[in-house]
Amino acid sequence: ANAKSVKVTADKITVDVENTKTTTTSKTGSFGLELIKYEAGTDNTLAGAVFNVNIRNNAGAYIYAATGLVTNSNGKLEATEGTRVIVGTSLEELAISKAGEVYTVEIEETAAPDGYDGIEGIITFTATSVETEDRYVLEAKAEDTTIANAKSVEVTTDKITVKVENTKTTTTSKTGS
Repeated sequence: ANAKSVKVTADKITVDVENTKTTTTSKTGSFGLELIKYEAGTDNTLAGAVFNVNIRNNAGAYIYAATGLVTNSNGKLEATEGTRVIVGTSLEELAISKAGEVYTVEIEETAAPDGYDGIEGIITFTATSVETEDRYVLEAKAEDTTIANAKSVEVTTDKITVKVENTKTTTTSKTGS
């Protein structure tokens, strides 16, 4: 049944067998994380906020960990001289190696921009990888506005966008007579 042909003669039996080549494709994928800092209630972006970012996989292994990331004039996180990247190289291209991986993202603001109150606590959420025909991507989720301390978190197949707001610091001055 598995032979291409069988030939029997008086002094030998010849069996021809065909094998098909197995092809394996090594799928890969990646996603980016973008954080944008705003003044509460406006579309004004804020520079100078400082964050720590940790991203772990199912096994609890860090795929990215950095301290001292700072928001630039567009309100977006970037590595600066004071940034310490512990694991990973870039928030713009984080590797996805398989489907079903649940990534836990933790973002902590360690310093607010001058004149603004910082957010309290850690922004924590998850994103899950799925398999497409040719690569691994994140499972897209509609914008979520229920994650503590974040204005919103949106997950697309190749990017997570986190929007965070700071409120202006209010000071009261007392005068006496």
